Amino acid sequence: GGTQVQLLTHVRKCLGKSICCHGWIAHGTPKAIMLSHANVTSFTEWTIATFNINSDDRVASHAPFHFDLSTLDLFAATRVGASVDLLGEANVKFPSKISQILENSKISVWYSVPTALVQLLRYGALERRNLGALRLVLFAGEIFPVPELTKLVERLPQCEFVNLYGPTETNVCTYYRVTSPPRPDAKDIPIGIACEHLKVHLYQQDGSESPPGENGEIVVFGPAVMQGYWNRPDLTARSRFNDNKNSYRTGDFAYRDKDSQLHLVGRKDDQVKIRGHRVELLEVTSVLNLHPAVMESVVLLSSPPEGDAELIAFVVPESDQVITIENIQDHCRQWLPKYAVPKRILILDSFPRTATGKIDRQKLKLHPHFDLQEN
Repeated sequence: GGTQVQLLTHVRKCLGKSICCHGWIAHGTPKAIMLSHANVTSFTEWTIATFNINSDDRVASHAPFHFDLSTLDLFAATRVGASVDLLGEANVKFPSKISQILENSKISVWYSVPTALVQLLRYGALERRNLGALRLVLFAGEIFPVPELTKLVERLPQCEFVNLYGPTETNVCTYYRVTSPPRPDAKDIPIGIACEHLKVHLYQQDGSESPPGENGEIVVFGPAVMQGYWNRPDLTARSRFNDNKNSYRTGDFAYRDKDSQLHLVGRKDDQVKIRGHRVELLEVTSVLNLHPAVMESVVLLSSPPEGDAELIAFVVPESDQVITIENIQDHCRQWLPKYAVPKRILILDSFPRTATGKIDRQKLKLHPHFDLQEN
């Protein structure tokens, strides 16, 4: 049909070129990542082998084509002759419509950002759908609130859930299989172990490897690492580790637990100081998400022209829960030192989203109360 022709035309165009560029704008500067045919093939072959993608599968293509998540949907499915269902822009806005497609098309593989799955859980009427064909649920791109993931795992017991991590420069570089519902007191979901076709190391500032339990920058080595940034040799050089052209310094920090599983701590930019104390914004967000009345949250650093820097928490409550600022702060005090408890909490009905479905932090910073100091 027309959808199949559209898909094959897109894939043929991409395969016919040695370099594909994924572009975005960061801090006002346009960038484009050069990914070779070999880079994409390396990731595709790993995906097929690891998750047994085969010709019997029906893969839901939820991500727009300019988002790197679509690489798995399109190339892995095409490689093995699986079917791909393009959900379409009109459908992805309505979780109930998506769940209907999952049921009617007997989708077996789903890959998206956690936000899409949270919305599907809340508004998709999953309890009324027969999703027995769905066997694999992959998610990446942002934090999956542990309580919401627990509900989804319990709602879809036949599915394997996998947390995938990796920047566009490497595609997926680590993964973690969620073998059972997370513990109620778990603050995060590990990002797991290195994909088998890659090597992932943690390095400290002096270039030495981080021992277990200590934070280090995630550096990826292997055939899926990008060729570089288009017309930006300076930026490419800074992204390499010890001038190794098959390496990429992610700028993300993590630590290894006693089981050798990686846990994401946050980006270098997310390590802030409050009155001389170092605070990891990702850790505070994880604590907020443990609150039973919180569906999603984001923590940002506010640095007004006059006054001290402070932590600002944006919170979207569960629709059926009563939430108060005092209750949230009391909850945070049980988990965090006093200096890491957000001084101000702004309760929103929903978060602004980027074109790829992630929370738009830049728009949150435009909130009229973001840089206001409390009296």
